[in-house]
Amino acid sequence: MKLPSAALPVRTNDDADWRFVNAATDASDPTSQTETPEKVRAGIIILASGDVGIGNSARMAFELIAKRNSMFHRGGCVVELTREGSGLGLSIISAQSFRSKIEKFGTLAKYRTGAHGETLLTLNARLSLDGANAILAADERLLLPAISGVYTAPVLLCDETGLSVLPKGYHERCGGVLVTGGHEPHELRLGEAVEVLLDSLAEFDFTTPADKSRAVAAMISPALRFGRLLETHFPLFVIEADDSQAGKGYLLELIQTIYHETPSSVPQRVGGVGSFDESLSQALERGNPFIEVGNIRGKIGSSFFEEMLTRPFGSTIAARIPRKPEIQVDPAGFIFQLTSNGFESTRDLANRSCIIRLRKRREHCFRRFAEGDLHDHVRANQARFLGAVHAVVRAWHEQGAHRTNDLRGEGRFRHWAQTLDWIVRNIFALPPLMDGHESAQERVSNPALTWLRALALVIDQQGAIGDEQSVSRLAEIGEDAGLPVPGVREDATDERRRLAAGRVMGKIFCSADTIELDVFTVRRVAREEPRKDGNGYITLKNYIFTR
Repeated sequence: MKLPSAALPVRTNDDADWRFVNAATDASDPTSQTETPEKVRAGIIILASGDVGIGNSARMAFELIAKRNSMFHRGGCVVELTREGSGLGLSIISAQSFRSKIEKFGTLAKYRTGAHGETLLTLNARLSLDGANAILAADERLLLPAISGVYTAPVLLCDETGLSVLPKGYHERCGGVLVTGGHEPHELRLGEAVEVLLDSLAEFDFTTPADKSRAVAAMISPALRFGRLLETHFPLFVIEADDSQAGKGYLLELIQTIYHETPSSVPQRVGGVGSFDESLSQALERGNPFIEVGNIRGKIGSSFFEEMLTRPFGSTIAARIPRKPEIQVDPAGFIFQLTSNGFESTRDLANRSCIIRLRKRREHCFRRFAEGDLHDHVRANQARFLGAVHAVVRAWHEQGAHRTNDLRGEGRFRHWAQTLDWIVRNIFALPPLMDGHESAQERVSNPALTWLRALALVIDQQGAIGDEQSVSRLAEIGEDAGLPVPGVREDATDERRRLAAGRVMGKIFCSADTIELDVFTVRRVAREEPRKDGNGYITLKNYIFTR
């Protein structure tokens, strides 16, 4: 049985010009159908065939897809919103998956020539893999809405009328922002907002008052970055502790929960398949605004990571993921966070970091709330906590978006440092942001000082604070605790370790007999002891750790 007539768009100067063509369709073929003119006119996508080129075919497809706000263009690629675990993110659409996804947006059709030379239209055509690749690469993909960020809670930004909140939905501003959920933030008085935020930090034991200032800065910074309210470089937020279970991850999760976000986690790896850079590229592709590098030991050793933090503002960096096209990503849409019990970095990365130091509170349990722990409490009252952050940002903005003249922040990050310094000092009445920070940066970028701090932590745990320690004893303590002397091979003899430890300590104390390491003070003492052969005396140098 033959069914006549399918609606056929004719390629003329007027794309709205439609006519009927007698096209015989075989009813025995379940993939071949007769469509009414109305249905075909509303949602037909003609694949490249006849005199319809790839560009026109892509235009038909992307004009239909764009109406749904389910696919977007980002960094030269076509992406879609996906769910991974408990979070939402973006994913590059492969040509293979696009072949089936496109069918949800319209009827695929293809021109062919009939037995008598007539032009016929075959409906329910199939998109080939090559055809999918061609459409995804066509310039017409820019007809899709642009997207620069995906947020799961409303975003505060500034426009010609002042500060406003972007609610759930797609917004063209800021390069395309998709807000997928979250309740409208509460409106709080400034004093109440400050009290709410400081109370959430009350049980963390910060090494110094300025570390608390930097924790507040880490809490406020995402709002400034997500809404493009501070268009400058932001640092890597490093949470460093003196022991495990001090609350490093707990603090980061608190900040992420305020913004109703689930971070993209990047594990520490070195080279090979699934390397650190590859995992970082995957996190950039997903577009979750928080990227967390957890429990770092030693150096990260990634020039790609360091470059991201200092790219010229507004420029992009190439994220390369196996079996996917390269995507250009703007790092300015992300907050980078890191936790460590003994962070060690290059000097460049240290200069690009905001280091927040925590001490473990022995035998301490965080408060319980009606909803559960602190995170449960914040999660249940997320709109209130986000409203508190917004109240602080509004106060800063309404008072002139000031910044201090403190010059201690590294060049590219000075604008951020001076702005947050003004906020913590004038709104929260906390100490200057950068107090003690330069010494922390110096320590994490110096392997010898990092090793000595780690030794101090072990000596403290052993209850040996205040005891004199010889160089040999320090080398033994380090070896037993898995803290090799910097620059010494694992298979080195005890004598080589002792000599290396002596050289390291000599460099550390070359210009002073006392140094400060966070909460610790290390003092070098010298004493004369008789030589074993009885020929005179030898000067022995020991070290006393106090806190």
